[in-house]
Amino acid sequence: MALVVFIVFFAVGIFLRERVLADPDTGWHIAAGDLIRDAGALPHTDPWSYTAGDQPWYNLSWGYDVALSLVHQWGGLPAVVVMTVLLYAAAVAFVAALALKSSRSVIAAMIAACAAGALLASGLLARPQLVSFLLALGVYALARFGSSRQLWLIPVLMIVWANAHGAFLSGFVIIAMFFIEAAAARDVVRVKSLALIGVVSIAALFANPYGVGIIAAAQLTMTSVLKPYLIEWRSTDLGLNPATFYLAALVAVWGFFDRRIPLADRLLAAFWI
Repeated sequence: MALVVFIVFFAVGIFLRERVLADPDTGWHIAAGDLIRDAGALPHTDPWSYTAGDQPWYNLSWGYDVALSLVHQWGGLPAVVVMTVLLYAAAVAFVAALALKSSRSVIAAMIAACAAGALLASGLLARPQLVSFLLALGVYALARFGSSRQLWLIPVLMIVWANAHGAFLSGFVIIAMFFIEAAAARDVVRVKSLALIGVVSIAALFANPYGVGIIAAAQLTMTSVLKPYLIEWRSTDLGLNPATFYLAALVAVWGFFDRRIPLADRLLAAFWI
């Protein structure tokens, strides 16, 4: 089923290909990747911003930028579009696979896939966010379905995440919710395992060119004075009217208290909303 979903949403992504390059940040990411490859190292300051001066520059998406630069060198902007659509389709197919494994219902999995495809279509841009979506799904999949040994792949994903996009902090939210689920179930073995995984994942963050500076970089991003002016950093405007408010409340109450839904899933849904 996941393969079918991947093919369908790859076709959808190709149909929507004109929006992939609609964000001006795409050119910035390609240029940043070119700069890093030409220098053979990460620049310490931003060479393009007059107002930045000698302030340290933390490029939290440097790994993605280098990959995008290589793809652009190989196939130009058409290759960048294909790469982005592949990431989009893979994320939707991943959602479908997880939904099918959780619900054992093809209908439920298809509904989840369509909802994810519609949501991610708004972010179908050549930017590193799509990598974060895939990595978040990977951490979730390992925490939900992974064996004790497979859980140790989570710190590996966190290393990749810390070098690809600043949303790596989301990984710790996922780990924390599964820790709470295990604690509520009084599963001492799993509580200890997830606590250790969390500690190792924190250490894994420092496997990047900035070392401990990555924490300062994340803090600068979250507290930036530009935050109110950037659309993707604003809170979602749900535009609730009385009808949608009652519908949202009904779904939220039903979802949060339905014991068939695992506790971590309910907590994560509430957190993301």
